Amino acid sequence: MKAWYLVIIAGLLCPLPAAGHECTLAPSLEELAWMEVPQVVTAARKLQPITRAPASVSVITAEEIRQSGLTTIPDILRRLAGVEGMELTPSDISVGIRGMNAPESNKILVMIDGRSVYMDFYGTTFWSTLPVVLEEIERIEVVRGPGSALYGANAFSGVINIITKSPDRLEGARVTAGAGTRSTYLGSAIYAGREGDIGYKLALGWNQQGMWEDHRRSALANLVVNGRVDYDLTEERKLGLSAGVNAGKDKIVIDETQGQIQLDGYHSYLRLDYSQPDLNVFSYWNRGDADFDSRLTGQETSYLYNTYHTELQNSFDLSPESAVTWGGSYRYNNMKSPDIDRDRGQNLYSLFLQGDVILRENLNLVLGGRYDYNSLISDQRLSPRGSLVYQVHPDHTLRLSVGKAHRDPTFLEAFVDFRGIIDPANPELTWRLRGNRDLKPEKILAYEIGWMANLTPLVKTRLDLFYNDIEDLIGTEVVSRYPFPPYPARDFTFLNSAYRVRAIGGEAGVEFMLTGWLTGFVNYSYQELRDRETRKIIRSAPRNKFNAGLEASSGQGLSGTLVAHYVDRTDWVIGETGEEKGDEYTLVNARVAYALVRPDLEFALSVFNLLDDRHREHPLGEKIGQRFLFTARYSF
Repeated sequence: MKAWYLVIIAGLLCPLPAAGHECTLAPSLEELAWMEVPQVVTAARKLQPITRAPASVSVITAEEIRQSGLTTIPDILRRLAGVEGMELTPSDISVGIRGMNAPESNKILVMIDGRSVYMDFYGTTFWSTLPVVLEEIERIEVVRGPGSALYGANAFSGVINIITKSPDRLEGARVTAGAGTRSTYLGSAIYAGREGDIGYKLALGWNQQGMWEDHRRSALANLVVNGRVDYDLTEERKLGLSAGVNAGKDKIVIDETQGQIQLDGYHSYLRLDYSQPDLNVFSYWNRGDADFDSRLTGQETSYLYNTYHTELQNSFDLSPESAVTWGGSYRYNNMKSPDIDRDRGQNLYSLFLQGDVILRENLNLVLGGRYDYNSLISDQRLSPRGSLVYQVHPDHTLRLSVGKAHRDPTFLEAFVDFRGIIDPANPELTWRLRGNRDLKPEKILAYEIGWMANLTPLVKTRLDLFYNDIEDLIGTEVVSRYPFPPYPARDFTFLNSAYRVRAIGGEAGVEFMLTGWLTGFVNYSYQELRDRETRKIIRSAPRNKFNAGLEASSGQGLSGTLVAHYVDRTDWVIGETGEEKGDEYTLVNARVAYALVRPDLEFALSVFNLLDDRHREHPLGEKIGQRFLFTARYSF
């Protein structure tokens, strides 16, 4: 390790105390704030202490996002146990929860303020196209395990809810600018305020990065514009209007047949909200229009989708010991693409109901379920969930959960008709992928036990163990081959697998505060997926992951963060028979910053892959390198 790396780490661990003073373990305002129990909303569709949540939940705060020095949400999510981030290009990082990660991962539901940004037509989330600026995020809530009981199809192995700051939380102006190696340039500007009953905010963002292996080739160049206006009808009744767009170019990887694909277009939304203490109603319109261009084969295609969604949620108390949350939604999806046999529409209807009963002073029972109807596959499904939350001690909580979830076949899986080129040197030699209208939804039955505790006022710990029974996974299968060696596949289609998968694993973690200026965390996760009949390992995610980090602040403007991720080797199946080994790697990220109070100005240096551990996180991805980034932030 180079000597100046050691200087950075020493600066993180040893901030300078004020003259004539020594560090002390006496509780400070920072320590008292750290000991507060976080409030979460995603696990039960209502605000509650994280210790009462009926599912395994983690929170990443705005301060942790800022201190990380990272430029993408998937990279920020790596710090959580049980969450896999897998980078193929700087603009294409797939995220999975508890296994089954893959290029264009399709097993989690991603939302921004409760608005789904999961692309129904394709069955994934393109993270680099989200119309949100990092500086406007309040927190990110991650729910591990099935969430269909509240959120329907696609909340298969988890839910990620990105919650943004209100205009009141962002009042004033702030500007951020950054430049770094690998052709990295970024910037943002946010202005928010209030005039009487009206609150408003406007956010602009720009992110540009080069490819790892050739930074002269652009990996992404995206412009984000995001705005919101809130109107207070009364002290408790509010009306909101928001809109945003992300426009630009991104490099993504889908499979080995197409190689790197350039995604060029825009993704936008328009949303209207009405809220009061016991009632929320919102409607939104998501729209995406983009072109695909394969660098490997030269093939081009496009898509245009529109999603219209309206949802209502109501909560009320049946008695002092019981509460009910219920609601319903209607969603219409429309998809147009040269690769779909014709324009397709989809109607989705849902009703959900959840009850929270206090059986004893320290024992809660949460029961709920959701009914979904999908016109695309003429399928109706019920997703139940039950949880017992037992506060064994004021500082110790035990939770038992069981639930079902499903993932519906997408437009692509049901109706695609695409011809691909087998060999770019012989473009007349093609293969064909056709959809299957008889596909069934993927299904999961999950059992989970969790324990959360404050071992001391300055040490928090948690442990979650899970067992999942999974069936009807959707994959591709060869229908016919060319009649000459090496007998390449000519026709493919999508089919539900005949085998069932057993997934077991767990997450364990500790968060601690050593002093008012130094906090840290350590967590570990294990996961194993096997065919229940053959006992064969399903290759989809690393078995072992280890994360650790330290965050320091001197109180005199100097701060620093050091976070390390160790990821076990992963075996992948590429193509029909090929098996390739994924790299075992250690990724270390660091940030050092100095802030002035007057003016409110901060300068920071961030290093991605501090140890320059060059590795591939997937055989189809680029070899990850090192990046330095200098940023300046000014608030007024």
